[in-house]
Amino acid sequence: MHNNLEGGWDPYRSKIKAAIENGLSETYLRVQRILYIGAAHGYTISHLYAHPMEIYAVEKSHEMMRAFIKTAEEIPNVLPILADAAAPDSFAQHIPEQVDIIFQDIAQKDQVGIFVLNCKRFLNPYGVGLLALKARAVNSTAEAAVVYADTRQRLEKEGMTIVQEISLEPYQKQHRLYVVHKNDEAYDFF
Repeated sequence: MHNNLEGGWDPYRSKIKAAIENGLSETYLRVQRILYIGAAHGYTISHLYAHPMEIYAVEKSHEMMRAFIKTAEEIPNVLPILADAAAPDSFAQHIPEQVDIIFQDIAQKDQVGIFVLNCKRFLNPYGVGLLALKARAVNSTAEAAVVYADTRQRLEKEGMTIVQEISLEPYQKQHRLYVVHKNDEAYDFF
């Protein structure tokens, strides 16, 4: 087993684990297909694979992808995709069907816009989006509360229903996880 699993799943290293510690239901991880945007070194993915699902793991950085590929070799049902998540059509050919969950963890200024693009392109009608938002990456001069309020407003303007907003403190500073549905009927699915 890969050394990412030694010592258990650490909420200081994984935003999904931090969200679980702060109230995210693990029911969201019992799906068939997940698009994971911001794979990095694959720490979180190395824990998710215990659930029988297909994981499409997008990473923009060549350096991070080289490290992730070593992890991915030991994880069944993971497809590493070197691509820019801001251009979902550039990697769409690698994702044969819509996914049940999109988890995004990228520290870019337009995190919300990238998330919405990918949800519209890849998330099935009953799917759930999980956006790990880093306030300082969006706007380094604004108060985190202002960034969070703007994020809520923007997601709702794009037709997303926010079902949960979870602070990732104390594990991840100035981070929130937004749990969104594209369709109100998704409540019945999860």
